[in-house]
Amino acid sequence: DSREFGCNTSCKDPTASGTGKPRHQIQSQPPASSPKANLLVLCMNVGDDPKNQLRLPAVRQAIRLAIDVKSLAQDLDSRRWSPQPGFCPSVLRTGGNVPQLNRDRARQLLGDAKFELTLDHVSGTPRGRVVQILTKQLADVGITLKSRALNGRQFFAGLTARQHQLALLSWNADYFDPHSNAHAFCANSEIENRNSVSESRTLAWYCRWYDQVIAEGANAAAIEADDAERKKKYDEIEKQLLDRGP
Repeated sequence: DSREFGCNTSCKDPTASGTGKPRHQIQSQPPASSPKANLLVLCMNVGDDPKNQLRLPAVRQAIRLAIDVKSLAQDLDSRRWSPQPGFCPSVLRTGGNVPQLNRDRARQLLGDAKFELTLDHVSGTPRGRVVQILTKQLADVGITLKSRALNGRQFFAGLTARQHQLALLSWNADYFDPHSNAHAFCANSEIENRNSVSESRTLAWYCRWYDQVIAEGANAAAIEADDAERKKKYDEIEKQLLDRGP
């Protein structure tokens, strides 16, 4: 899962929930005063196709390094959105690893490679504007984005079939603890990953991605009793996700 920025106010999106079972309608919510555990996430499908560029960790890393989440949040509405470090919005967890913008490094990772990727998203705001900005930012490092705006039902069908290359979606934590999102971003298994149907439908499953070390690390952090040690474990998981996750 790529760069994230979260909602500062009540912008909970019904197209997806932390249960892994996205809903099909879009509903605009009025601003509120309290932060919400909601993230807008760019997901990369690593797939099994040898021609899939997103299978390469260097390409995924380059995409992360090319995206400026601060300018994204400012362009949308700095009172409503804020850039978020790692897989947890600030309302769930403070600190964390902040993804660094470094387009020179992104170009180095990509070398002379030039390719096109399709980005699926639900039509309407704010996604349409986000896609415009992402298209411009990734073009700066040699990646062409082709936007595919869908209604909620079409988007959900493609996501469930794991047919997307890139998908822009909203993710809401099920409960106010870092493990809710750690499970969503990290939990998968070799068997689940091969199955076309999954009960859990985590973000890792949607991305066809499984990393045993990260998955086991998330489980260990969930049961860690010491708060300081638990924070260290989540810091390490986030670092690994930003290094090689989807």
